[in-house]
Amino acid sequence: MHEQLSFFLNDAGSRGFQDVPHDPYATVEKDHGRIEQQEYRITPDIDWFEERPDRPVLESFGMVVSHRTVDYKPMLQKDCSCDCPEHAPFPLPKQRKNRYDIGMQTRNSIPSITGTRILIHGHSFLGDALMTTPFLRELRKLKPASITVIARDAGQEVYRRQDSVDSVISGRTVQRGFYHTALVLKDTFQEALRAKRLKIPDRISFKGEGTSMLLTRAVRRPHSHGIRRYFELLDLIPPEILEYSFPLSRVDRKEAHDLTGKRQLVSLAPCSTDRAKRWPAEFYITLCRRLKKSFPKYTIALLGTEEESPICGEIAERAGLLDLSGRTTLGGLAAVLEKSRLFISGDTGPMHLASMFPATALLSLFGATDPALCGPPNPAAQIIHKPEGMSAISPGEVIEKAVTLLKRK
Repeated sequence: MHEQLSFFLNDAGSRGFQDVPHDPYATVEKDHGRIEQQEYRITPDIDWFEERPDRPVLESFGMVVSHRTVDYKPMLQKDCSCDCPEHAPFPLPKQRKNRYDIGMQTRNSIPSITGTRILIHGHSFLGDALMTTPFLRELRKLKPASITVIARDAGQEVYRRQDSVDSVISGRTVQRGFYHTALVLKDTFQEALRAKRLKIPDRISFKGEGTSMLLTRAVRRPHSHGIRRYFELLDLIPPEILEYSFPLSRVDRKEAHDLTGKRQLVSLAPCSTDRAKRWPAEFYITLCRRLKKSFPKYTIALLGTEEESPICGEIAERAGLLDLSGRTTLGGLAAVLEKSRLFISGDTGPMHLASMFPATALLSLFGATDPALCGPPNPAAQIIHKPEGMSAISPGEVIEKAVTLLKRK
């Protein structure tokens, strides 16, 4: 069955779908240095398809072509989607417009959460995952039977540390028909489609191009900080005090102590997965040299992932700093931030972690991204924001604020 459908789609695609009735649309997603363009072509042309008693009844099937650019390197992916159980379903009714209109009438209804099994489609990036933790705490108060989160990378570690979460999975093997409600916090077409394919009755997320038809409740995405955004999905009132959650263990603090000893720390995270969020390396070098000269009692440490080690290593070598990039676990990194007197960074995951610790002065640098939507929720944090870009933030501005913050310690 899959071979026949794939042959038909490849043949139609080679001819630009000429003479093949189809419904095309496209989506574009941009975040964290990634641009992904997806082209969808759904066709109800199934008269040629051989029907057999052992096969499900098809109404339509389709193809997704994905163009992904990461650090300016394009990649191409193609998927065939159909209604057969061997390949995850892509069910579309014969008259999409009528079905879509019917769905719109039910999207204001909020399903009961008490006693249900909930699947959270969570974030994999550190900062994005931390922003969801206050919502998860309030969700637990509604007494669901269980809360399971799908996430990868740093997001997995964030969710594993939450008392509000029962289990965290990578999403490779998820039991169909097991969960009652899907909360798609990572609001992409792929995640909404996954919830649909898993046969979850209630699927809730924010409205997006191409996603609303896959949801049972589609909420307009509010123009608010990420830490407040997700409460809108269930019409919950956010608590007055909103704080991230990332509990530290004795092992985390021991790791930080083994790496830094009794040093008084100033720490920085000079890298970001999104190049537009990086302050120039030369500016960091100028900043660190000045801080070392003015405050010799402090050790300046650079934090980052193993992939960020080349940039951190160059800055550390030229300015004479302690390079911890690629040497910490996520918990160990958080513990280093906890014992730092000052932390300086752009819009990064470690910046969000650092905002949790009251004793750590925080100086955040923002360019094109809006701190009102993704800045540190700590009201004591100092922010320098230049919408024209990170290069517009001069070393002198950062040095002045950093010196002021350290003089208060």
